Formats: sequence, C-alpha cells, structure tokens
Amino acid sequence: MLRYIARPPLSDERLSQLEDGRVALRLKKAWRDGTTHVAFTPHEFMAKLTALVPRPRANLVRYHGVFAPAAGDRRRIVPAGVACGEAGTRACDGEHRTSSRRQSWAELMKRVFKVDMLECPR
Repeated sequence: MLRYIARPPLSDERLSQLEDGRVALRLKKAWRDGTTHVAFTPHEFMAKLTALVPRPRANLVRYHGVFAPAAGDRRRIVPAGVACGEAGTRACDGEHRTSSRRQSWAELMKRVFKVDMLECPR
C-alpha cells in the first residue's frame, strides 16, 4: 500500500523545465498531429496535478445501473453471501472478515524501503 501511495503521478524522466520557466511534459506516445510535449506554466501544472487528487472520504469506484447500491434488481444479480456467523464468510453487514493482522509502521517501512527501522545503525 505504501509503495502505491508513494508512487508519483508522473515519472520524473518525463518532466523538464524550459528556459522560460515553463514545465514540459513528454507524452508517452506522440499525438496524431505529431505533438510529443505539452508545456504548462508552473501554476497551470500544479492545477492539473491537484485535479488528480480525489476528494476526501470519496469512493473512487462508483457503481451505476443494476450494480448501484439502491438498484431494485441488485439482489438478483449480485451473489448473496453465506449465512452469518460461519467462519471465514461475509459478515451480515456485507463487510469481509479478514484473518490477517495489521502490520506495524516499522514492518511496512522494512517491506517497502528494505530498511529495518528498529535496528540501530551503530
């Protein structure tokens, strides 16, 4: 999870600063008209980046049609969970039970950055 969160939205190799102070973004593939780079002022570039940040407490996946939470035919399409109370099954409220324990901050840092935070460097 940390590796995903720490991943930048754009690769550093694709960004460069032009002589006039604008930010140039190299495109992954050239457009039909042959454009290979897009240039923004620093303010425009920051505005484009902030548009990628989702609103707080907003679901990133939204379901429409019969998969929507209040759809009338949802019960006929979405499979029902096994009876409540059985080990390793869905809970009555629809949440999955997990048997895995939460990892500590130090364990996550060791997993992502290969650095043991609990080990003294001396």
